[in-house]
Amino acid sequence: MRQSDPKPPRRPRAKSAARTRKEPFLEFTVSLVLALLGVLVFSCVIKAAVAAVPPIAAVGDQVRLTTAIPGDAPALRLAGRDVASVFAAPGRACVLNTWQMAREGGVLTVVAVRPDGIVLSWAGGATARENAGCRSAGGELILSQNDYATLLRSRGAKH
Repeated sequence: MRQSDPKPPRRPRAKSAARTRKEPFLEFTVSLVLALLGVLVFSCVIKAAVAAVPPIAAVGDQVRLTTAIPGDAPALRLAGRDVASVFAAPGRACVLNTWQMAREGGVLTVVAVRPDGIVLSWAGGATARENAGCRSAGGELILSQNDYATLLRSRGAKH
């Protein structure tokens, strides 16, 4: 029988570092703080998304402009366009001066919602001084979605 070669000496295994176990209370606290932080971030994102949505106009909505006191708030001037009917293309450019409209009295009523804007019917006095105003009583005009949202957010408007 042949003598086998001697086995090389074994290297001793390196000792692994002892694992430290976190306290259960500390683990729970960290998880709770992270969960609350996640909820806070999620609610901020939802709040910002909802705030950015423009108001939705529906046919029949009415906007009344309350009587304004000069110097109380600056007049809001919105660029509109006259339209002959709900289906007509926008015509000449005109101006809506909210202070003037509130002074004259009247109501804006949503007649139609189109891709290019909101068609409104103005039942009231002049919408602006001179010839820059939109048609008087019975005339329809079109405002962009942004201008309609601005009108609704103005101080004198009651939806």
